[in-house]
Amino acid sequence: MWTIVLTYMLPTVKTWGTYYTAIQMYTAMLVLGGVMVAMLGFYRTGSIAFFIGALLILLLKFPYINLMIEIAPQLAYEQYHWVAIQCGLLMVALILIALNSWLSKKIMMIYLLGFVCTLVAELCGRIAFYNLWTIPL
Repeated sequence: MWTIVLTYMLPTVKTWGTYYTAIQMYTAMLVLGGVMVAMLGFYRTGSIAFFIGALLILLLKFPYINLMIEIAPQLAYEQYHWVAIQCGLLMVALILIALNSWLSKKIMMIYLLGFVCTLVAELCGRIAFYNLWTIPL
């Protein structure tokens, strides 16, 4: 994972050469991996990993967007719909996983729906990330 992060943190691509690139990669690993771990039966561990990752994604989204607006305003404004979809789906997944955490008997379909919402949310986040690719002249 660390080598993938280093591959994308290019100093020549100003919108990618920030510590937010690493945070996005690792939080994606936490949310998707957390749901998968919960689906494998480790409910508490998976849910905790998911909640930590999801909260970090949501809390750091505004500072990230503000930084992108400073670096490449037009590109950043064009990504708002992808970011909104990502945050909305992640909120749905948070509600689903929290609901399932409160139930005494875990329902696998709820975890599966949470995983699908999280996967689509992270794909939207990747689209926004890749759309911010720019090399200043």
